Amino acid sequence: MTAREELIRRRRLKLLFDIAKRENCTKLITGDNCTKLAAQILSDMAQGKGAHVALECNFTDTRNDSVTIVRPFREIMSKEIAMYNRLNSFESLQNADIATMSGPQSSIFKLTETLVNDLQRQFPSTVSTIFRERTNFDKRFFLLVIERLLLSSTTVNYVWLDLKALKSVAWLILFTMAPKKKEYSFDLRETVIKHFLNGDSEHDIATKVIIPRNSVHYIIAKYKNTKCIGNIIGRGRKRKTSVHLDRVIQRKIKVDRRKSASAVKVEIESELGIIISEQTVRRRLHESGFMGRVARKKPYVDKVNRGKRIEYAKTYREKPIDYWKDVLWSDESKFNLFGSDGKVMVWRTPKEELDPKCTVPTVKYGGGNVKCWGSFSSSGVGNLVFIDENMTGEIYRDILQKNLFESVKKLNLGSKWVMQQNNDPKHRAHIVTNWLNEKGVERLKWPPYSPDLNPIEHMWDELERRMKKEKPKNATELKHALSRVWQGIGTDVTKKLVDSVPNRLNEVIRMNGYPTRY
Repeated sequence: MTAREELIRRRRLKLLFDIAKRENCTKLITGDNCTKLAAQILSDMAQGKGAHVALECNFTDTRNDSVTIVRPFREIMSKEIAMYNRLNSFESLQNADIATMSGPQSSIFKLTETLVNDLQRQFPSTVSTIFRERTNFDKRFFLLVIERLLLSSTTVNYVWLDLKALKSVAWLILFTMAPKKKEYSFDLRETVIKHFLNGDSEHDIATKVIIPRNSVHYIIAKYKNTKCIGNIIGRGRKRKTSVHLDRVIQRKIKVDRRKSASAVKVEIESELGIIISEQTVRRRLHESGFMGRVARKKPYVDKVNRGKRIEYAKTYREKPIDYWKDVLWSDESKFNLFGSDGKVMVWRTPKEELDPKCTVPTVKYGGGNVKCWGSFSSSGVGNLVFIDENMTGEIYRDILQKNLFESVKKLNLGSKWVMQQNNDPKHRAHIVTNWLNEKGVERLKWPPYSPDLNPIEHMWDELERRMKKEKPKNATELKHALSRVWQGIGTDVTKKLVDSVPNRLNEVIRMNGYPTRY
């Protein structure tokens, strides 16, 4: 397309825009068609003007704010009518030149349009041939056609420059416009080879199995060269790392679980002289099952306390499940008036950061909280007592005096029931120990730093989850809600928690005394 023709095209489009704006139109349907568009895009790309190809070949163009260009690609132009009449030997009322009008000098656009029109003339269809058959063009055929067009051109001075440019365009068409196809199945390839061995031609085989003839040719050629129907093992890009290097990467992470992928990369380069990327390190770790995760917070357990945990687990793991049904589990907990102390997750858009529905209300000095003591067994929940002052050994003894035996009676525990409590200093106070000994209360020899062995920790979690439905406004309402929800926890929950105790003990042994998943 000459500079004059390009100017006319742009001015015509500008005029159409002005008319559309004047008539308050939001869309402008142009007369673009596939053949014209293909020639225009190829020419622009060959001349280094392909920056807007993605917009030029799209069905809509929204670069203009007020008016959107719509390209239906189905406008019947005079050239198409003339082509249709010529192929069907019809008379034309108006003679239209199929070729684009241009000056005597050849151009890239002229040569490209010749290729597109020749394809349409030789393979007529309702859909433009270059768009319909773009996935079936053979690379060598495409380049030979372009080369022959250029060699027949009168513009001899530009042959080599244009040939190089149009070869690049041809490769762009083949690898960017054509969608990637899935590989043919082994059964289909086997069928092709069977027909080939029976003496069928490639054309007949393509017709029978309904795939392009060049695909049939490729399958047969591959079979002739390799005697193989399926994919050859080892094809494609080779793996960057060896099996030995994969094990080295795994070992470095097993030694130090906090080591980053970049640190592993640097160590491998310095120690082995092998250059790999951080992403390769991550991929190898993912393949081995290692995933980057936020480390869970667990109590620190030293060697001495690990030994005590293992000793406790080995002592009690042989106890039957009926033994644990007569254990009264007890502990204290705290509940905040305005939700938990931790992070609260919400779903919001970027603009809703300060929306009241997406924020957590906070009150000065925490907004108040309620401390409580509770107990439960396999058969249900015991008493829930609220603590309105700082807990001391004396206060804890008073709580046990009023609620311990009452809870045991309420839960119908056997005569050999056992009490569980952790090693909080208030629980081990002399005033408490003396009272328990005086009353003949048997206690579990609880190991230090072992919340994972106490199922009541999960009872508090269950209570907090159920409390999310409540909306207390003050501490009094919070206490009433806690009492109501606590009494609503059934034996389906308590029995399941107590039945998990043997598994908890086995987990401690398996983890060699370290904190478990509970």
